Amino acid sequence: MGRLKSLFPYDQFQLIVGSLMGDARLECRSKNIKTKLTARLRIHHSNKQRDYVFWKYRELKNLISKGPRLIKTWHDKKRDKIHFSWYFHTRSTEELGLIHELFYRSNRKVVSKVLLELINPIGLAV
Repeated sequence: MGRLKSLFPYDQFQLIVGSLMGDARLECRSKNIKTKLTARLRIHHSNKQRDYVFWKYRELKNLISKGPRLIKTWHDKKRDKIHFSWYFHTRSTEELGLIHELFYRSNRKVVSKVLLELINPIGLAV
């Protein structure tokens, strides 16, 4: 576990783990391929949480190729209102692939006791 923490700056690691304990996800496209496991982190929040998305983007900027993007998520026909959200994802890396192995079992996100031992108040706040 100590090695895993050393792959990212401390606060960045806490942001990643804390986000994954919430609604963020790791997308792994290299499973079952004869290369090392890699994954990318996807952050996606409603338009009301725009500032939060941009804060996460600034904290993870060294892992990201493209900045946050605004997308239309759905149309509420009853209220005739279009809802928007913001998202970004990191580049796929082996380091995030290691975190993927900790969080996912049979393609389902699982929070284990080991992960709870890794998180601190910063991660919990995220």
